[in-house]
Amino acid sequence: MTFDFEHLHPNVLQTIAFFCFISSSLGPPQVLQLLLLSHAVHDVLKLEACPKLYADVCFVYFDLTFPRFQVASLSRECLAAELVHRFNVLRRIHLVQFSEQHLRLDLWTAYLMVLDSDGQNETQLAMAGISRFIFEFIRRRLGEEYVKYGRPLVNEVNALALWLACLTTSPREYLTPLCTSKIELTSSAEAFAKETKEGRDELYNLICPFAVASSRVNKLHLS
Repeated sequence: MTFDFEHLHPNVLQTIAFFCFISSSLGPPQVLQLLLLSHAVHDVLKLEACPKLYADVCFVYFDLTFPRFQVASLSRECLAAELVHRFNVLRRIHLVQFSEQHLRLDLWTAYLMVLDSDGQNETQLAMAGISRFIFEFIRRRLGEEYVKYGRPLVNEVNALALWLACLTTSPREYLTPLCTSKIELTSSAEAFAKETKEGRDELYNLICPFAVASSRVNKLHLS
């Protein structure tokens, strides 16, 4: 089987890879097994060899129809790189990894994905476990700052996390993914509702000082 794949024309192999990608447009791509067949197959299908493949797949997995993207002006290489970046962000969200190296950009990416979502972006974030990621971040980061400083710090990373918490715990009609998948997704609103009373109170107590401090900072700037 490996021998046959290695001797396929690159265009044919890339077409097969595309359909492997889109066999499931939710969650991690199903193309890894194909890439691992051999070094020859990997060389044909790697990002540098066929950016058009990865750019086309980006449109399947994510919403890219919003004005911010100006897709017509983006090169294949840019779209392919965006696909890889988003998959890496979703992987870190799924693993609940708060890497200082990536955290700020990960939160910005998730935040903009929600704002640009026509259904697919929110579905991908829900599949990755965005609610668990954000709630755990609030407990860890804001909790540590509360112990150390007596209140959470008003900064960009904390603000992004709180915005994501607000945007993804809106009423369910704003979160319903526009997809035909039968996979049962759990929105952040549902995840929050499933928290114990103690868990919800903990989150409220961590968030409230940040909201109050932010209000005071805004008043100082306005004055």
